[in-house]
Amino acid sequence: MLKDKSKNKPDPWARLFFALAALSLGFWLIRCAWPEPKLRVTFLDVGQGDSAVLETSDGAVALADAGPAGENEADWNAGRRIVVPYLRRRGIRNIDLVFLTHPHSDHVGGMAAVLNAFPARMVVDIGIPHPSAQYKAFLKAAKLRKASFVTARRGQMFKLGRYTTIRVLNPPERLFRGTRDDINNNSLVLLVECDQIRILLAGDIEAQAEADLLNFVPKIDLLKVPHHGSRFGSTVALLSRCRPQVAVVSVGKNLFGHPAPETLGRLAFFGAQVLRTDKHGAVTVETNGRRLTVRTMIKPAATHPRPG
Repeated sequence: MLKDKSKNKPDPWARLFFALAALSLGFWLIRCAWPEPKLRVTFLDVGQGDSAVLETSDGAVALADAGPAGENEADWNAGRRIVVPYLRRRGIRNIDLVFLTHPHSDHVGGMAAVLNAFPARMVVDIGIPHPSAQYKAFLKAAKLRKASFVTARRGQMFKLGRYTTIRVLNPPERLFRGTRDDINNNSLVLLVECDQIRILLAGDIEAQAEADLLNFVPKIDLLKVPHHGSRFGSTVALLSRCRPQVAVVSVGKNLFGHPAPETLGRLAFFGAQVLRTDKHGAVTVETNGRRLTVRTMIKPAATHPRPG
């Protein structure tokens, strides 16, 4: 009598069930090991200027500066040519927080174009007037959008989505007077915190403002290097205090010698990986609150787990 061997054969439906279960478990384990990023920060390549876009996993958006523009409507405008197209590609329709670090043209130049294209809930400025056409256009666009207007001072805090806070570290309540460049030293400095990760957006501050910040700035993970890498900023005192793993220099072709070799040397001495928008293109940082993943447009960067 022949034995029925079918009892020893695995049921194909059972095999499929276990395969799918294993696959689902694998995806679940991967998601646990690699949580979705809570915050994405992109330092756009706007040439000799600054512009950073912050996006949270729950849909909140902030913009810090909008790059340079000429005085005339027909001139090249980073807001119109770079920032607005980028925001549209990302599917962004509204901006929750707009930060203008200071009214110099390489930061405010593209702002009016951005505000003309996107509604903004709140605009944060340092409150120092400037006679330039770009700054006047920015004020006009913010007024037309009926955005809330806030004058920034140290100690203020803004929420961006559920997981991210943005703290104002500069300017102080009493603005700097008589420094090498008062507008630069009164730049808005923002500490962006997402769980354990800290990012410092340092505007165009120089040595005088950096010295004043030493009691307020913590150890950080990423530094947006002050003033495009000028020799007057990124002092030993500041870098020894905050010790960034990554340093982003937003810079383009210029006549100022930015970034200065001595500044790059100081950043290297303190162990920071230096990324430059003029060499690496736009720099995108994502974090789940515990680690940074850094990507560059031109050359791949790295992942930086937070120690401890």
